[in-house]
Amino acid sequence: MKASTDVTIKGVLEALAHREAATRSYVLYHTGEKDFTSYPESSRIEELASRHGVGVIVANDVTDFDSWDTVVPAQRSLSDPEVMNTFISRSLSKIAQKKISGWFSW
Repeated sequence: MKASTDVTIKGVLEALAHREAATRSYVLYHTGEKDFTSYPESSRIEELASRHGVGVIVANDVTDFDSWDTVVPAQRSLSDPEVMNTFISRSLSKIAQKKISGWFSW
């Protein structure tokens, strides 16, 4: 999530880096009371995100899902399962890892 003071392409580039270990990657911009299109880099954000399959969500109030708007939907990518596994093992607690594992155990 990026604060209303940081609505720049940097968020798209960070989400693009995360795509390596995810099937879909999004950046969420908290825009507060401002309209997303009033930010100087909004067009560039949309263009870059669309080109690279990164999703863009804008929210006036991040705690209110009804205020969220998907500006660019994320495209599904085929991430290397080993890379995803490494990311999960390095980033999440053992409890979270076990929960995720349970989702895929039959």
